[in-house]
Amino acid sequence: TDYSNNGIRKVIMEKRALVKHVLGDEKETIVIIKPSAESSYKQVVSILDEMLITNVTRYVLMDATIYNEQLLASIK
Repeated sequence: TDYSNNGIRKVIMEKRALVKHVLGDEKETIVIIKPSAESSYKQVVSILDEMLITNVTRYVLMDATIYNEQLLASIK
């Protein structure tokens, strides 16, 4: 996906709406960001920018696990 209004931003907004429906407050949304070994610095900065743009205040940036890397490789 990309960083456009119809890309990752749309996904984040849809998930925030789901969290609001289930928990009553979209501010309960927590995003886990796991850049792969192939991710560039620019991509990491772009996703952090999306957190600001979409008003996600609760997120964590952590290393991708071997399982995450294998899963990513299997869908490429």
